[in-house]
Formats: sequence, structure tokens, C-alpha cells
Amino acid sequence: MTVENDDEEQPTTNDSCPLERCNEDVEGSTHYHCSGCGVQISPIPPVNGFVPTNPNRSVSRVGRRVDSLGSEIGPSDNPRYRRLSELHRHSSYEKPSFVDGIVRELLESGEGERIVAEAAEIIDSANSRKALGGNRHGLNGLPGTSEEDDRVYRQRLYAVAALHILNCVRRDNRALILKEQWNLNRQDFLKTVSILRKLVKDHLGTLPNSGNYVVERAKDIRHRMSNCQDHLISMFGPETASNIVYSAKRILRSRGEPFEDFDEWLSGPWMNKGAAQIVMMAIVQAMQEHDFDQQRVSDFYRMVPVPNMDSWMSRNCFIAA
Repeated sequence: MTVENDDEEQPTTNDSCPLERCNEDVEGSTHYHCSGCGVQISPIPPVNGFVPTNPNRSVSRVGRRVDSLGSEIGPSDNPRYRRLSELHRHSSYEKPSFVDGIVRELLESGEGERIVAEAAEIIDSANSRKALGGNRHGLNGLPGTSEEDDRVYRQRLYAVAALHILNCVRRDNRALILKEQWNLNRQDFLKTVSILRKLVKDHLGTLPNSGNYVVERAKDIRHRMSNCQDHLISMFGPETASNIVYSAKRILRSRGEPFEDFDEWLSGPWMNKGAAQIVMMAIVQAMQEHDFDQQRVSDFYRMVPVPNMDSWMSRNCFIAA
């Protein structure tokens, strides 16, 4: 018995055996064979498993093609070809590197294309100096997570750290929001920012609006603090004013703000506020630490008013707006 296929006979029973002594035909890799004698009978017609593709496929940071032969195995109902398709996919793509995973997190962060590209440049620049995947010690992480979850956690740390560094050079993004969404430990974040910033110190000068951002921030803070200190001296004398300013400097540094040019500017709750605001906030908190009553705090604030600070003062010092 034969089955018609494109006007050619496709043998499927022992009637096909030229020696007429086999029970059935079996399918080989390219031909049908007799089950008993192994005689090659006829070619297997093409199936829908192999399909042509563009040999110049684009390269992805998160799944890079290493195969350039110009073909791939497409879907098929044949179990053998389904298995070949799976093996082909595994052999045609190499596992994404640690840095590729960081870029993947950046791409999926919801940030704009330009910000993602600049953050990826920071990551690549840092990785060219020191393999980022090797920095895995000394992190608090998330307790009880798997090895793969730990890998993703570290990749997200670097992604947010790169975005934060861009924030510091006035490339606005949602770094701190992502830090909270991804539940990143604050100490891990600060440590990663410090590592990354040291590795890319030279690269930062090539970014738009970069300048020496730490020096400029520190200069603004010192200028505002000097102005406030003059008023404190006129109100309370030089010794008391010096004590208040000393405490205010400590408060600023504890929140990641630079006061001297050699300080690091780390992440903190005040990083998106202006120098005038954070200096006033630090001085008010320092005065409270030194047991100044509300009236004297209020008198000082009215002597050195800062725009858009009335509501904060009202909430934190019970001073009427």
C-alpha cells in the first residue's frame, strides 16, 4: 500500500521493501528504511520544521545570537523536530552576562531611552575597569532568597546606582522610587553607589550638565551655612552659633550631603532639595538638639526665610505659616 504525496509514492508498509521480507518501514534522519533489512527506500519529504531566517539578526544585550548560519528550527507537530527546535534555541543563544542583566533591568525600569542609554554607558564603563559580577560580598541583601534572586538583586542595585549618579548630574529620573519599589537595602545601595562612582569618575565628565557636581553642591551648602552662621552669631553669640553649625554639618553628612569638596554625595532624603532648604532644615534640627525653644527657632527662621519652607517648618517646629 502506498500514500500519494506530490505525485511521489511514500512507502509506509512492508510492501515497499525491495526484498519483500520486512514487516514495516521506519523513519530515519533523511530516508525511510526497512525495519528488518535496513535497506534505504526513499527520501523523507520536507516538513515544516526548518525555515529560512535573516542571517544578519540584530544583537540583543539580553540574549545575544552566537549562531550566524542563517537558519533556525521553526514549530512542528513532529516530536523529534520539537526536540531539535528546543536544542537549537539553547545552542543558538549564549547565557546573558551579569552586565546584560543590569541593562535588562534598566530597559524594564520604565525610564526613557536616553536615560537608559546613559546609565548603560556608566555600567559598561565601570565593568571595563572591574568586573561588576565579582562584587558580591558585604551586602545585606534580602534574607532567604535563592541564588538567582540574589543575582537579580545585585543587578538592580547597579541599575539604580547608575540612575542615581545620573540624577546627581541633573539627569532627572526615578532612581529613588525604583529603589523603594525593588526593596533595595539602603546600606547596600549606598555601598554600590560609592563603588560605581569611583569606577566611572572619569566617564562622568563626558556627560551633559556634569561639571564637578559634588564641588558645586558643597560650595552651595557652605555659602548658605556661612550666611546662616552670621545671623546665628548676631542672635546667640559666636560660641553658641559654632555649636549649632557643627551639629548642622553632622546632620547634613548623615543624610548623604557633601560639605567639603572631597566629600561624597550619596543618596538621602534631601538630595532633591535645594541647598538653602537643606541648610535651614539641618540648622533647625541642630537647634532642637541644643534645646532651643520654638520661639527662638521661629525668630531665627523669620530672620532667614527660605522660599517654600513654611509648611515644613509648621509640621516640624509648630511654627505658624
